[in-house]
Amino acid sequence: MKKTAIYLVLILLVLTGCKKYEEGPAISLRSKEARLCQEWKLDKYLVNGEDFNYFEEQNWTFDKNGTLKVYINYGIYDEEAEFEWKWTGDKEAIEIYSSTKSTNSFSQLIRGLKNLQEDDWITIEIKKLKFDEFVLERTENDETIRLEFVK
Repeated sequence: MKKTAIYLVLILLVLTGCKKYEEGPAISLRSKEARLCQEWKLDKYLVNGEDFNYFEEQNWTFDKNGTLKVYINYGIYDEEAEFEWKWTGDKEAIEIYSSTKSTNSFSQLIRGLKNLQEDDWITIEIKKLKFDEFVLERTENDETIRLEFVK
């Protein structure tokens, strides 16, 4: 019995020390893809820690086939854009790609990625990936953009 307890404690220490994302979770029974591939509502849009959310509503839908659909409601009109996405860095980040010249759309989505051109992949770090919470962050030109999503 004592050995079993020691093994359980060691396993828990190893699992909590192997946290993939900075802000959690330490362990999940769902795969990263199962947690990511769903519809997300933008909850907070922070630029250098300050609220920069000027959208009425913004939703991102990740499909397992590598498609990212973004819907934005500005209050007086809405816009949709479609991108490609893929895992990178041992699934610690995602890359987003625009197959069309959607520079204006994407700069509205993420101000700090305004240099996206045709055939460019942009890497965004995943800080948190839970089933009901998702956080992306990217620093570019001394500007940190943090996107916090909820289910």
